Amino acid sequence: VNPDRALGLVLRACRRFGAWAAALQFLDLARNEALSVDSWAYAGAMGACLEPSRSRITAAEDAMTLYREFTSTGAPTGWGFWITAACACEEGLLWENAIEILSSTPPSAMEKVHLSVLRTCAQVAQWQKAVELLGAFTGDGVSLMTAYCATIMACQCEECWEQATSLLEE
Repeated sequence: VNPDRALGLVLRACRRFGAWAAALQFLDLARNEALSVDSWAYAGAMGACLEPSRSRITAAEDAMTLYREFTSTGAPTGWGFWITAACACEEGLLWENAIEILSSTPPSAMEKVHLSVLRTCAQVAQWQKAVELLGAFTGDGVSLMTAYCATIMACQCEECWEQATSLLEE
């Protein structure tokens, strides 16, 4: 088995079984052994950081540290990397980080990341940002309905009834 491929599989297994500390250790070991660590491996490690038993904010911040570390390499990224990073922000309510991720997201992951960012803004009552993001949303069907619901919830949290009503009328 190719060691680079094996690393990705091990990190995804750590994610599945909630072994976030082991995932970070495997990632460190791979870097120390000069293995090629791709975006899928980082996505596995970021996902493992989001173990439900951990503090949401700490887990999300750990995942964002990995996000920044990998993006600083300039290496190519897969869609799973972007979606995992956005989900980490949503989990930790890191709406400003989520906006940063959205601005760099490739088209292959845009719809799912955009929805995640909208939900993050709704959870922290950033209704103006949610309305702005909704205006740029390109999804349709269930995705579009989800985007509208998240934005309306953000408006409701801040008692912006006029804005919420106008969104319902659209």
